[in-house]
Amino acid sequence: MEWRRKKALRIADQISPEQLDMLLDRLDFEGICTDRTYSSRRGHPRRSYRALGIAVQLSDEQTDITLIAATRNLSDGGLSFVGGQVLEPGTACTVRLLDLEGQPRQIDATVVYCRQIDKVYEVGLQFAQAMCPGEFVPSR
Repeated sequence: MEWRRKKALRIADQISPEQLDMLLDRLDFEGICTDRTYSSRRGHPRRSYRALGIAVQLSDEQTDITLIAATRNLSDGGLSFVGGQVLEPGTACTVRLLDLEGQPRQIDATVVYCRQIDKVYEVGLQFAQAMCPGEFVPSR
């Protein structure tokens, strides 16, 4: 797949690094509170995974955009990220992540949720195939 940059929408154009860190900290705290208050229905445990500058390629008959986003967390089955663009649930995409050895990996996914938070959007992706988070996030 060719990664196009001329139509890239960058999270850095929407929010400062300091604001992004504060937002991700807030979302993580809210997630911990929610998981403790309600029984978690998640099929895969999440790992904190903060990476600025991941590429999310949206490409179909009408769209050809690369989002440059910041990740929040990662699991066997999906990824949460913060970006500057609203994405409709059901949208197919390809995410490019760097593994622990610095090698790029392309992962097909589908948008499962998108919610606006302040000036940006939190997006949840479900991977087409399960993967091992340990290839991207060091063991605890």
